[in-house]
Amino acid sequence: MKQNVAAIIKRLLFLCSLSVSCAWAAFPDKPVTLVVPFAPGGSNDIVARQLAKQLTAQWGQPVIIENKPGAGTAIGAAYVAKQRNDGYTLLVASSTFTMAPAVNPKLPFDPAWDFTPVAMIGEVPLVLAAKPNAPGKNAQEYFAYLKRTPNLNYG
Repeated sequence: MKQNVAAIIKRLLFLCSLSVSCAWAAFPDKPVTLVVPFAPGGSNDIVARQLAKQLTAQWGQPVIIENKPGAGTAIGAAYVAKQRNDGYTLLVASSTFTMAPAVNPKLPFDPAWDFTPVAMIGEVPLVLAAKPNAPGKNAQEYFAYLKRTPNLNYG
C-alpha cells in the first residue's frame, strides 16, 4: 500500500511539473513599449519606429513608441528604471545614456546596475570637424590650442 501511495504521489508531482511548464506564456503575450528618451522626429526616434515595425511583425504583438525627452535622456531612463523588470518596457539608449553619470552624478538610476543590454540596434560614428583655417594640423594640436586659450566658445 505504501508503495502505491508513493508511486501515485510521484506521478502527481510529475504531472504538476508538466502543467507548470506549459502554463508559461511565450514572450511577448502583450504589447511592448520602446521608450525613446528623445523628442519625436530625431534619429533615435526614427530608428526606434523602424525597429518597432519589424518587432511588431515578428512578435505578433504591438510595439509602442513612447517618447520621454529631457535632461539628457535621464527622464526616459528613470521612467524605464522604475518599471517592472519583465522585458515589456525597453529603453532605446544612446551614447548620451552612458555619459549621463559623468554629467549628472545625482541620477535616480545607475546605468550599469539598473539596466541590462539586450541588443545593439545601430552604430553612429562621431566626427570632429573644424574650419580649414583652425589652429593646429591635427586633433592633438587643436586640443592643445583650446587648453592654452581662455574664453573660447566651442561645443
